[in-house]
Order: sequence, then structure tokens, then C-alpha cells
Amino acid sequence: MSQLLCKTSVDIVPDPNISGLEPSERLVSIDTHLQAFFPHIKRVFDQQADLQLPSSRLLAELAVLRKRSRDLAARTNCLYQNLFPNLAALEPAGGPTSLPPPQNVFQQKVYGCVVLKTYKEFLSNVSRELRTLKSRVCKQRTPSVNLL
Repeated sequence: MSQLLCKTSVDIVPDPNISGLEPSERLVSIDTHLQAFFPHIKRVFDQQADLQLPSSRLLAELAVLRKRSRDLAARTNCLYQNLFPNLAALEPAGGPTSLPPPQNVFQQKVYGCVVLKTYKEFLSNVSRELRTLKSRVCKQRTPSVNLL
């Protein structure tokens, strides 16, 4: 039953797919998506802080998730600046992110599940994208052997 609830569509949760044709555009998309997920992850943390004991493992894991997400955004920004120094710097995504109105406990659990499931899918896409970028940018060069 819980698996079905996590598959519920919540229109305000960011799409997990990365867009863009060029590597620079795809890095911008990753950064934009991260910025859009931050308020949702914070909201899930805040909601769960009201429902869980302060010593809860879930709260500790959500706190780690928030920190690692910020670290990923900083690293993405650094990677973008190093690979594309002649392009405009990444700017924080503009506009406020829509969050759900006040929710009862059940709705909070469903929202949290959807946010975390979608974010997990997004991170999987980011991992695949960064591997692809690495293979394009950091091509292994074999040393040429001079036989003469």
C-alpha cells in the first residue's frame, strides 16, 4: 500500500529529468533542479521534525540529505565553472517554489514519500549524467609510442 502512495503524482514536486543538449546546459539543469528541490526537502524535514522524536534516525538521515544536497550543488557549480569558464556563472534559480498548503499527518507522509522518491530518481539521473560528462570531458589518452 505504501508503494502505491509514493507513486502518487504531486504536481508541485520538481520533475526528476535533466534537460539540455550540451553538457553545460545539462549542468545548469542539474543545478536548477537542486535549487527547486531544496525547499521541498526542508519542508519534509520540518514536517517530520513535528512528527518524530528529536533522536529519530529519520531526522538524522534527512539532515544528512540536506547537507549532502547543498554539497552537491556547490560541487556542480564548481565543476561548471571549471569546465565552462567562458560561460555565464550559475545563478540561483529564480522565483519561489510552490509548496503544498497545510496538510494533515497522512498527507504529510504521502508528500514526504513522493518528494524523497522523486529526489532519489533525480539523483540517479545526476549520477548517470556525471558519468557521461566524465567520459566526454576526461577522455583517457593513451601515450603514443614512438617506434622510430
